Amino acid sequence: MRSELLLYLLVAAFFAYFLFGYIQKSEGGGANVYGHSASIQTDAKAHSIDMNGQSILDLTATPEEKQANVWKRSSLHSEFLELVPNFVAMHHFIQDRIIGETFRKRLLTQVDMAEGAYQSGRISQREIKEKLDEL
Repeated sequence: MRSELLLYLLVAAFFAYFLFGYIQKSEGGGANVYGHSASIQTDAKAHSIDMNGQSILDLTATPEEKQANVWKRSSLHSEFLELVPNFVAMHHFIQDRIIGETFRKRLLTQVDMAEGAYQSGRISQREIKEKLDEL
């Protein structure tokens, strides 16, 4: 009876060990939980609603090296890409919905380069989206 209980506990311990190891591995190992939480907080601080009820992205308080990542994780990013190839609307979107002069200039430069290449027939709409993701 006692050996059966010991065997049962041993099997349960191995099962729990492998189960928790699998869960930890599937969630990213648990080592980057703080980093993921910090990026969520940074993203939340960068988003707000303007007086027209539109979502805006304020990157003035975000370090320059993190601005592109916050932009790519933003819902505004996919909304912006839906405007391709309407370059006038894309320019208005950047001017109206993104705050942060440095990032805004970088994004406008990318849009202008993509527009020139598209107008000359060197790239397609799909390639415009790829080019705009290279920030």
